[in-house]
Amino acid sequence: AANATSYEWQKDGVVIPGETGPTYSVTETGTYTATAILGVCSESDDVYIHMEPIPIVDVGPDFHGCEGNTETLTANVSNLNGDETYQWFKDGVAIPNATGTTLDISETGAYSVEVTNNIGCVGMDETQFTIDPYPHLDLGDDLVVCPYDTATVVSNIDDADTYTWVVNGVTDSSTTDTLNINGTGSYDVVLNLDRGTCSVSDTIHVEILSPVMIMPNPIFYGELDINASGGLPPYQYSLDGDNYQDSNHFEGLPDDDYTVYVKDSNGCIYMSLPVHVTNLKFPHFLTPNGDGYNDTWRVENAENTPNAVIYIYNRFGKVLKIMHTKSNESWDGTFNDYPMPASDYWFSLTLPSGKIYKGHFSIKR
Repeated sequence: AANATSYEWQKDGVVIPGETGPTYSVTETGTYTATAILGVCSESDDVYIHMEPIPIVDVGPDFHGCEGNTETLTANVSNLNGDETYQWFKDGVAIPNATGTTLDISETGAYSVEVTNNIGCVGMDETQFTIDPYPHLDLGDDLVVCPYDTATVVSNIDDADTYTWVVNGVTDSSTTDTLNINGTGSYDVVLNLDRGTCSVSDTIHVEILSPVMIMPNPIFYGELDINASGGLPPYQYSLDGDNYQDSNHFEGLPDDDYTVYVKDSNGCIYMSLPVHVTNLKFPHFLTPNGDGYNDTWRVENAENTPNAVIYIYNRFGKVLKIMHTKSNESWDGTFNDYPMPASDYWFSLTLPSGKIYKGHFSIKR
């Protein structure tokens, strides 16, 4: 009103206190009446104003995700009227073609959405998304462990939030980065590991071998066969724990007690109780002096083969004595009742199998 001296404003017929100027800023829906006053004269006009609410948007709190995974953001609008439009931003930059109510994300960043209603009112919300590094879990190769040893499975990740071990389908009580298993048998081990928002899993098979059973079989005349079962064949065999052979047969062994060692293909070593191997014993000298010690010469243990034949020779190859083990014979150091001189003498022993033992001894007078 060009020539008014004062004004009065009303909202929905109610005077708005203190508003006497020519303008009034409206913030609420309603019918607004302005009265222009000049002296005793006045003129009024009114207008209806509808205030469209700004879209109230919520995309959720800041959160973390696991490397390699995809997360979905949703623009939740609490006062929808059905004709809103959407635009998503990453780090303040509009994402091309990101104009839906949802957005799939897989990178760290500040994500926001602007929601615009039909008269241009804009609501906005933002969330910070952070990628957690993916823990690369690898329990390693399958394990084969010797009997009575402890199988140790290590996750190689020592900063996880949780460790859940499952052994043969049953959750184990261990909640650390290491699992120990005792007792022979087969074990399928699963580790489920959580760190941040990341969950990973890996499996490993553990075999704790059964003990090798050793069955020594001594054979007469310095031979020994070893039968073994269990563990992880094939085996190697030893009588001193240092020198191993592939064959389970030993021969040419002196008459003695032996401890048998068996090593399986996993390197596990087992040993038996001592076993006695019997072999022929050839005395090294003869002292026919009548004192009751070494007055005669005989091959010990030959009596176990009654059909063996022993020949004794002098240095010139002359046969001085033929003995048959079936008679348990011995030699007193004479030939035709004549004492043989102190010297070296030779012998041969022939077994029924045709195997021949040869050696020498001395007569000491």
